[in-house]
Amino acid sequence: MISATRKAGIHALTIGAVLSMVGGWAAVSYDLWRFKPLGWLYALLVVLAMIGLGQAVTGVPFRELAAQWDALKGWQGGVRA
Repeated sequence: MISATRKAGIHALTIGAVLSMVGGWAAVSYDLWRFKPLGWLYALLVVLAMIGLGQAVTGVPFRELAAQWDALKGWQGGVRA
């Protein structure tokens, strides 16, 4: 049985991926890349898909995963600012 977190992740991944593909197609087809807010919107859709992928793979909600990542020591979490 798939957990609710994984279902939510798959749902977010699907929505983000489909909408980013449609947005990318529209931007290329209608030469909309010059419209700056479209790039930000496109980036947000890709981020939604990546968050969904993370939830679907790990089975952990994004906020909880982020809190666990922030709790790691510097050398464990990779390069940090």
